[in-house]
Parts: sequence; structure tokens; C-alpha cells
Amino acid sequence: MARPTSCSASTSSKRAGIDPKGNLRVGGRKTRAIINRQKTPTINTLLGTDDFCVETLEEALRKNTNGRDYFSADVSQLSERVLATKLYANVIMLGIAFQRGELPLSLDSLEYGIQETMGSAATENWIAFKLGRKIAHDALASPRLLPPRKAPIMISLQKNRRG
Repeated sequence: MARPTSCSASTSSKRAGIDPKGNLRVGGRKTRAIINRQKTPTINTLLGTDDFCVETLEEALRKNTNGRDYFSADVSQLSERVLATKLYANVIMLGIAFQRGELPLSLDSLEYGIQETMGSAATENWIAFKLGRKIAHDALASPRLLPPRKAPIMISLQKNRRG
């Protein structure tokens, strides 16, 4: 599903729902954001009682975070393209967060946790985690964020702790 290039007037005029003075605080030097740009509807959106514009939310997040502490990509689309399902998007985001140094956990701890808790899907989840790390690494290495690719993304399954 392609992401719309702009929001309709009715959704873009709504406030972003992110208020640095409210309960969900953002802003300042400590706020970091790792964003999946895929629009995931809330129950109210599905019921037609509310809607939101991804671009408006993203703009508010960018405004309230330091540029180097902000990362966004359509992680759900990448998950579907590489792993044939969006189910692994959250684990990909975990890999992105780890690679960017946002998690106070070791690679060994994360690997153990994934292997021990994911049961028969542990291998796929570990691949998703490593894909997230690759996405974050590639985004830091190139000024362009995630150029479209026709070739498959290669992820190593070796027990190399650095990969």
C-alpha cells in the first residue's frame, strides 16, 4: 500500500496530537524518535470517529527532536518486501534502535531474548532484527535514506556477533 504524498485538508488541519506540554512529552535534547512511517489505523480511525495524517505527525516529531536523533522509514513496507509479511516490522525497528545505540542492552542479550522467546519464529525474528541493523547502518552510511531497491537485501545468518 503506497503512502499518500499529502494529507487531505480535513486530516492535515487536525492538530498532530503531540504536545511537548502534555502527557506524551516530546522535545528537548533527550527526545529520540524511531518512526515507522506506515499508517497503522487506531480503533477510532477504523470506526470513522477520528483520523490522523502521518505527515503531520512526522512533522511534529521532527520539530521536537534533534535531527540526528530522528529516524524514519516505511518499515512495514520493507518487512513485507523482504520477509513477505508486515509481522516483523516491530523487530526490525528493534534492530534499528539497537544499531543507533538507543538500547541499553548487549547484542548477546537481544539475541538470547529473541531465540528464547520467539519459539519456531526465532530464526525469522533474528533475520528481521539484523535487517533493522542493516537499515540503520546503511542510512548512516549514505545521505539518502533507503533508496528503492530491486535487488534483494542480503542478511547473514552467521553467529558473528558484530553482524
